[in-house]
Amino acid sequence: MPEPAPPAVGRHVAVASIFMVALRLAFRLIGLVSTLILVRLLAPADFGLVALATAVYSILDLLTDMSFQMALIRLPSLERKHLDTAWTLGILRGVLIGGGLALSSGIVADWMGEPRVQPILWVLAGTAVLQGFENIGMVEFRRNLQFNKVFEYQIYSKVVSFCVGIPLAYLFRTHWALIAGIVSTRVFLIPYSYVIQSYRPRLSFAAFGELFHFSKWFLLSNVLWVVDNYTSTILFSRIGGSAALGLFQVAWQVASLPASEIAAPIRQPIYSGYAKLLGDIPALRRHFVEGLGLLLLVIGPMSVGLCLTADLASALFLGPKWAGATVLVQLCAFYALFDAVGHFTHNVFTVLNRQRDFVVMFALILAIRFPVVVWTGQSWGVPAAVEALMITAALNAVLWMWRVFPLLDLSLRALLRPVWRTVLASAVMAAVLLAGFNLTAGDDPFATVLLRAVLAAFGGAAVYVAAQWLLWMLSGAPADGPEAKLFGFARSLAGKALAGTFGARRAELG
Repeated sequence: MPEPAPPAVGRHVAVASIFMVALRLAFRLIGLVSTLILVRLLAPADFGLVALATAVYSILDLLTDMSFQMALIRLPSLERKHLDTAWTLGILRGVLIGGGLALSSGIVADWMGEPRVQPILWVLAGTAVLQGFENIGMVEFRRNLQFNKVFEYQIYSKVVSFCVGIPLAYLFRTHWALIAGIVSTRVFLIPYSYVIQSYRPRLSFAAFGELFHFSKWFLLSNVLWVVDNYTSTILFSRIGGSAALGLFQVAWQVASLPASEIAAPIRQPIYSGYAKLLGDIPALRRHFVEGLGLLLLVIGPMSVGLCLTADLASALFLGPKWAGATVLVQLCAFYALFDAVGHFTHNVFTVLNRQRDFVVMFALILAIRFPVVVWTGQSWGVPAAVEALMITAALNAVLWMWRVFPLLDLSLRALLRPVWRTVLASAVMAAVLLAGFNLTAGDDPFATVLLRAVLAAFGGAAVYVAAQWLLWMLSGAPADGPEAKLFGFARSLAGKALAGTFGARRAELG
């Protein structure tokens, strides 16, 4: 087993996590501006049509994904044969996905009763082939926790997509503007991956057996991911057509902001950090508990706030065409939060090479979720199905945590120690918002709704921070709590900013 990791691993993971969160926040800022413009230019049916086509692409992508990059990160010694084999298999996978999309395009269009999806799938087929040629040397950045490079690589692609998609949507008012944004990203990223990373791969199968031994369980888990992620997409399209699907997609994008922009991006650096802690279960357990506490400290109150202010947000940002999104945003806010808690455990299974346990547990969870969601959706419609997704997400989070306990020798008390203050402070914030603020938009003017939203946002944030700090102090201000880490990081940033300001001033004065 590898030697226990030095204390610097935690700091490196924290820095890498900051870069990934910053990347997603930058993505979301660009994406938010893009969405606010696009929802005024395009109809819900346009978003639903693109969501349907990209869902087919994503299904094939998942079904052929053996997560060789995860295997490369975990290897104690990385050689050229590993990188070249993974790159070669990536090209073959891109050709397989592209061929599958092209051949199935007519069948998908007929089954969904939406002929416009067929040419979109043809375009995505070519995009999939291009994707296979991405420089496999990029994995070195993740392996060495150089997520500043990942930040640079991906943020440029988002800017390219924005600069292509928005003008085309303004000029032509068609779903092809969304597709053009997707394609332009791929066209830019592939050559740029060879600019930012000097590694030059070659065709090889020398390490196929070694990589396949680690990744074989990912094939089964990816089948389960397809069922979990795309049951709702297909169901909502069948129930209400592309308009209902587009409504759900936009509501999900708004409601899942905390989970998708903070919880999701830190999983990559956390996995890389876990990989350096193999053989040291106590350290792995400590990092898991601390990471979960810090994660909930940030995304918990944000998800609660989004749920409570959903009516104001819909009126401000989406407009009258999206009036049905309010209820979906409220449900999706907690659906995303509970899912983020459950997904936080997945890296533990991967890094401990317990993929078989992961697949069995995932299958059990889907055996509960899948029939419940389908039944409620067919019986009572899309809002009922989303409510079922939210309830099963809460149950799934409990089941995932229960399964992690024996892997990390973790107790319920140790897990709840950094979490209970966040739950209570979020409840206090919710009570104050409901009792002291008008959270409905009604038919009031835009300026009035905006004022209410700003007051609710700042008021809720102030109440939450005060309640969290008071509970932390009453608990004896534990140094290992997530509050201490967050406050310490904020002080460090403020100190560096002040030092830089005064340093520049002293330099000016000579």
